[in-house]
Amino acid sequence: MSNSWLRLWHDMPNDPKWRTIARISNQHLSLVQAVYLHLLVDASRNVTRGHAHVTIEDLASALDVTENQISDIFKAMQGRVLDGQKLTGWEKRQPKREDSGNRETGAKSVAERKRDERARKSAALIQVNEETESRNVTKCHAMSRNVTTDKDKDKDKDKDKDHRAAAMHSTENVDHATENVEKTAAADPIHNRAIELVKLLYPRGVQLTASQVNVRQWATDGVTDAQALTALEAAQAQRAKTGSKQPINSGFLTVFIAEQRAPPRQKIEQFDPVAYVNRERISLRNKRNEPDTGEVIDGTAIRL
Repeated sequence: MSNSWLRLWHDMPNDPKWRTIARISNQHLSLVQAVYLHLLVDASRNVTRGHAHVTIEDLASALDVTENQISDIFKAMQGRVLDGQKLTGWEKRQPKREDSGNRETGAKSVAERKRDERARKSAALIQVNEETESRNVTKCHAMSRNVTTDKDKDKDKDKDKDHRAAAMHSTENVDHATENVEKTAAADPIHNRAIELVKLLYPRGVQLTASQVNVRQWATDGVTDAQALTALEAAQAQRAKTGSKQPINSGFLTVFIAEQRAPPRQKIEQFDPVAYVNRERISLRNKRNEPDTGEVIDGTAIRL
């Protein structure tokens, strides 16, 4: 699964609109910027690019805040960076020339650039093979000057031997490159575990890749298959409860994985002053070896 990209511009972090939105919504500046980044990502991967369909509930869960905070920020963004669900200035900030190509400017798409790169590599490989073969032929010609026509068969054998040696050398290079790739994969157990989690969750409808920060963090933290599947069930139940058709991504699933791995909360026993006084009376009588008269305080404490 290939990576998709969007752009950030140099003045984005210090844009004065964020302070205006933060002041009007009465929310922190960092939360305003975090919400806008989520909107950028959602608008970039949407079918209609530039339109964000992420829900207030999902944003609140992803950023660990209340839905009212997200709603206040959305309202303050309208007319400034949002026009309904559309991000204003999208066409200016996110042109298509590096995404899907632009016939007017002649810019190539990602697929076209990749195809050209493969063609260049193939041409370079063919050139190397032709130069190798040319050197072998030249060597054979030089040897043939000192050989009579009665030894043409020996010359042909030498050619075959050189070709076999070149083919064997090429095979050794391929084997060596394959071995290096396998060693690199074995040297990164975190990446291997991230790939295992992707193979587990992607067929079940989760949108994620092994290179994403959240997925690598799961692998680093030692998230088990059982924890990942239990968290996925909870995320799917939340989607069904809200009626949302938004696909489950790694950011949304991280919230439920954290809940699965969080230690159980200890129940704090409420202090009962009446029971405390009765216990102290019984303890004092026991220390003094006084008989148990059965006298206790019977009542309910009321906070004044």
